[in-house]
This record gives sequence, C-alpha cells and structure tokens, in this order.
Amino acid sequence: MKRLFFLLLALLVSIPVFAQPTIPDYPARYDVGLSAAFTKNRREAVIAKLPPDALALFLNNPLRNRSNDTDFEYQPDRNTYYLTGSHEEGTFLLLAPAGVEVDGKTVKEILFVPPRNPQTETWNGRLFGADRAIKELGVALAIDNTRFEEVVGKLLDSNKFKIYHMPFQDGLEGADAPNPRWMPIITKTIGYLKTQFTERKLAPNRDLLPQILRELRGVKQPEEMRVLQKAIDISATAHLEAMQSAEPGMFEYQLEAVLEYVYQLNGAAFPGYPSIVGSGENTTILHYNTNRRQIKDGDMVLIDAAAEYMGYTADITRTFPANGKFTPEQKAIYELCLKAQNAAADAGKIGTPLNQLSIVAHNVIADGLMEMGLLKERSKFRNFTLHGVAHHIGLDVHDWGGNKIEEGMVFTIEPGIYIKPSEEVDPKWWNIGVRIEDDYLATKDGLKLLSGIAPRSVSDIEAAMRKKGIGNLPNGRLSGK
Repeated sequence: MKRLFFLLLALLVSIPVFAQPTIPDYPARYDVGLSAAFTKNRREAVIAKLPPDALALFLNNPLRNRSNDTDFEYQPDRNTYYLTGSHEEGTFLLLAPAGVEVDGKTVKEILFVPPRNPQTETWNGRLFGADRAIKELGVALAIDNTRFEEVVGKLLDSNKFKIYHMPFQDGLEGADAPNPRWMPIITKTIGYLKTQFTERKLAPNRDLLPQILRELRGVKQPEEMRVLQKAIDISATAHLEAMQSAEPGMFEYQLEAVLEYVYQLNGAAFPGYPSIVGSGENTTILHYNTNRRQIKDGDMVLIDAAAEYMGYTADITRTFPANGKFTPEQKAIYELCLKAQNAAADAGKIGTPLNQLSIVAHNVIADGLMEMGLLKERSKFRNFTLHGVAHHIGLDVHDWGGNKIEEGMVFTIEPGIYIKPSEEVDPKWWNIGVRIEDDYLATKDGLKLLSGIAPRSVSDIEAAMRKKGIGNLPNGRLSGK
C-alpha cells in the first residue's frame, strides 16, 4: 500500500503544470516619430553647450480644458518633444552637464514621468512609466514626476547648480487652464522653483536655452527630414486633391474637408495650423479661416493649409480658379506671383540673409504691378503685398532658426498679391488674391523644392483640374452642387 502511495505521488509530480498566461503590457504608442537615438543625440548637443553648473529644465505642456469635462487635443511642448520624443503631459526633463547622483546612480539626464496607474490608464490611456521610458525613450534615468521637488530640492541644497529653463507656458500657475491629471504637479513645480529663485536669490537664465534650441532646430538632421518630408508630401497631395475636387457651387469648408481627409488617410494626426480656404473676396484676407462661403463661378480659391506629421508641420499655399480656367487678369497676377517666388528661390544661396528673399520677391512684384498699370507710384507696392516671403518650418509652422541661410535649413517662400476693391483699381482686378507658398531645403547647390507634388504653373494647374478629385465622387458631398 505504501509502495502504491509513492507511485501515485511520483505520477502526480510528473504531470506538467500548465503556466498561467502572461498578461500583455500593451504599448503606450503605436508609431514613433523621433527615434530614441535621435533624441539622445539632441540632448547631448544641448548638454555640450551648457555651463557645467547648469540644471536645464524642460516642461511638457499642460492639457488645456475646452469646456466642462472636454479638453483640447493634446500637443506636447516642441522642445521637450524634440529632446525626448515623449508626447505625455506631466513630463519634465532635467539635464545636468556635470552629472548628478539620484538613487545611487550618477546621470546627466533625468526624465520625470507620470507614474503608471491602472485606473488612470483605463480612463485616459496607457503611460510610459519610469521603466518603459528608460527602455523606449533611451534616457539614462526616468523616475516618477511626483519626486520632482525631492530630487531638485536636494540638488539645489548643495549650492552647486543654477537653474536654466524655458519661459513657462501661459496659464500654468492659475486656474485658467485647470487640469484634472497633472496640473497640480505642474503648478507645484513652478511654484517650488519660483520659491527657490526668491529665497536663494537665484537668477534663472531664460536666454541661453532658447538660443541653444534655436541653433539646433534651425538646421534639420536627416531623421527630421524624413519626418518633415512626409508631412510635406501629405500636404502637397492634399492640395492636389482639393484642386481637383474644386467646383463652383461647393462651399469652402468642403475643400477643407478634402484636405483633412487626405491628412488622416496618410497618418497625419492634425492640421499644422487652422486651414485657410478662401474664395472670391476672401482670397484677399491673409489669415481667413472661417471657410463658410459658397464658391462661385469665376472665383479664385486660395488654400493655405498643411498637415502635421509626427510633430513636424509643412506649410503650402496654392491659388487656382474655381472653374479650372484662369481669366487673363487672374493669369497675369498669378504668373507675376510665381515669377517673384522663382526669383527669391534663385537668390537663396548659403550665407544669404533669409530676409533678402523678401526684398528680391517684392522688387519683382513692384516692377510687375507698375507694368500692368496697377501702380502709379512704385513705393506703394506694399498696398498689394502685405507680408514677408520666407520663414523656417519644422516642429512649428513658423519654426526657430537664424536669419542667415545654412545648409540643412528648411523654409518657405510665399509671395502674395492681394487686390481689394478700390476706386484706384479697375474692377476687372478686384478680389484677385494670389499666394504661392512652397517648402525648400537649403543645399550647397542651391534650394531644393520639396513640395512639387502640388502643381504650380498655370498650365499644370489647369491640366490637373481637368481630372476629378476625391471630393467629386458620387454622393461625396452633403451639400452644394
């Protein structure tokens, strides 16, 4: 009997025990804009430009309340995103060139992140958490953001460091933009720092970090160009589709819908800025974005719109006739504007001041308007063209960068001519507003056009508009022709 007992026991022990299934840890993000290697390189570039006693602080933006329990879609602080790749609110980055000791580890960078919490993540989405932030974002050390005062307070107590920080976002300290999640921590953080500045009579340097980031962001790295070119390609494709979809009888907002459909279809989460879709008299309003007017036969349509892809924004403008055929007057103004753009692009050499491109374009426009008889005094050409023609693009639609053109800079050239009704102007020219805007990369061989997918010449525009776009599909519109 005893022998049988031990035999049964041995048999039970030999039966395999089936393991419990591993609970998956689903990702905090499904696609990556800036790689961990890129952001690590950018942090190292900042550290190399800081004094040894610096503690450089970067805060991600707070979530902004729209109304009641609805928030605006979240956008991270551009510099924090540039240096970390993190899209999470409540994230702080601290850089220390001399190294600091935290939890027995000496590091030059600390990322403070929101702590993981199952209940919070069920409602608002998964977070990196400290362990995953180290692994996926490639930072030397990540810890919970609730420890900010503890860690920074200890560093300041040592009297070895000075705080450097970017200007704080408006509304971070008051109740104007309450945040149910991380606003209290952000407010506490800023309040704590200001107390330290006052009590210790520290003078936080607010100029050095913007200067460093302006230099770095002004010249695009190859990985940035990959993302930015994708944003430009998506945007230019959207312009082509809107151009081909346009018809008299449509509403401006329907062309806006075509643009944003193409953005989303190709993976761009947001417009880079409010879409400008102006027709008729609205083409002469520079930042018109009401987009509610019905487009009429004979109108010009001006679209200034672009997609944001993985944090990077293009900036493209196209102007075309609603019915697909330029009138003689529309063609004359359009071709003058294009001539000005091409002249400015030809002048865009390495070492040339960016504002020189405006001078070149404006000279072409002034000469052309004089020849057409629209100007009696050349000095008054600014009545018809109201803005400069070049600005950097990248993480912002008007991105940071220097005035002297360097290899690797990306910027727009956007001359415009706007003719409002006036007693001094023949009515045949009234309400012709034209802006042509393209994105260019500065190379040692001159400027490279990046946004050529969208037609630019009169003949190419008219040829493109003879084809149908996605907005012309049967039952594709809710109203209009």
